[in-house]
Amino acid sequence: MMQKKYNDRIKLQSEEAEAAPPGSEILHSMFWVPAALQGLMRGTFVHHVIVDNIAPADTAISNILGGSVKLFTTRCVLAELKRPGKSYDESLEAAKLLMMARCDHEKIKSAAGCILEIIREKIPDHFFVGSQETDMLKKFHEASSGLVHTILVQKRHIRAEAPGHSCR
Repeated sequence: MMQKKYNDRIKLQSEEAEAAPPGSEILHSMFWVPAALQGLMRGTFVHHVIVDNIAPADTAISNILGGSVKLFTTRCVLAELKRPGKSYDESLEAAKLLMMARCDHEKIKSAAGCILEIIREKIPDHFFVGSQETDMLKKFHEASSGLVHTILVQKRHIRAEAPGHSCR
C-alpha cells in the first residue's frame, strides 16, 4: 500500500518503462529526434515535489520539456537524503523508486559533486538536473558548457531553464 502511494507521486519507471519500437534508434539518429531526456534528481528537488504534492512528477516535467523523460538519482543523493532524518523519510522512499544512475566513484560524495561528475563524463545535452539550489543549478550549467536543462520547484509548480540560460 505504501509503495502505491509513492508510485502515484513519482512513477516507478524501471517497471513501467515501455520498450522502444523496432528501428526507433535509426529514426532518432537519422532525423535528430532526441531520445528521452534523462533527469538527474537531487534530494531537495524530490523533497519539494513530495511536499508540494506535484504528481506525477515525470508527467509534469515531460510537459514542460516537451518530450519523454526518465528520472534518475544516484546512491550519493540517497545517502544525502538519509541525513536530515524523519522529516525527509517520505522523500527518501520516493527517491528510491527512481532509476539509479551509476556513479563511478568508490566513496559517497555530496549529491552536487556526484551529479557534476556525471554531467562532465556523459553527454550533457541528454540530461536535465532537478535541484532547489539556484547556485547549484548555475554550476550545473557551467559544467555542461550551458548544454544541460535545469528545473526547480517554485510555488507548487516546476520551472525549467533551457540550456544556455543561466538561472536567475
